[in-house]
Amino acid sequence: MPEQLPALRYLSETYQLMGENREAIKILEKALKLNDKVDKSTLFLLAISYQNLEEYSRAAEIYERLTSMEPVKDEIFYNLGMTYGRQDRLGLAHYNFGIYYKRLKRIKESQFHFQKAKELAGDDSVLQQKIKEAMEEMEKNAPVPPMAAGDRPRS
Repeated sequence: MPEQLPALRYLSETYQLMGENREAIKILEKALKLNDKVDKSTLFLLAISYQNLEEYSRAAEIYERLTSMEPVKDEIFYNLGMTYGRQDRLGLAHYNFGIYYKRLKRIKESQFHFQKAKELAGDDSVLQQKIKEAMEEMEKNAPVPPMAAGDRPRS
């Protein structure tokens, strides 16, 4: 019954706000079973509940799933970074913070996190490649600073 989904989501949010994350999870899982389409809002609330319960691997699994479902909210990458950090998976944590700040166009913070991710990724070639691609894309899309008066090309 898809018409029940909003009510179930609101109820789960109420449980979350009361600190009753296990109850919220029960309701959210029921909501997911009722819907034949994947509901990103429900998945996000489910990940938050797992994160609140410090079940970081389950939260990270859901956040990862959400990163492949366009459009992706910026906060997904932030929360994913937090969950990886709590699991001492610091290369992945910094990578996701880099993505988060890149999306906010906060280039210095993004560069810092990508550089840190690169240092911490070690011999993880897949992560190293993802970092490299994200940094290249950021540099390609970076605004070109205006030229100073003395730097003008001569004709």
